Amino acid sequence: MIRVHVTYPRTEGSKFDAEYYVNTHMQLVSEHWPQVVRWEADLGGEDTPHYAAAHIFFESMDDFGAAVGGPGGAVVMADMANYTDVQPGLTIYTVAASS
Repeated sequence: MIRVHVTYPRTEGSKFDAEYYVNTHMQLVSEHWPQVVRWEADLGGEDTPHYAAAHIFFESMDDFGAAVGGPGGAVVMADMANYTDVQPGLTIYTVAASS
């Protein structure tokens, strides 16, 4: 299993609509990326370096590639303009253990 970790860093003058991100964008992830096993969305406080983070779980890199490269990938990516102008950071991890 892999975890795709997406972060939205705070930058001066940037925008981030947390309500839209949680209630609309992450629902698009569920609808348009059927390969997603589960996802989590975190919101940072005003004094944290990031507005938010997402943890999106896939069974494999192939599944991640299919989600991002498929027709739903364009829908999810294009929706980002509706809630932020921040360039997100992306890190992919192999899940080594969980409970």
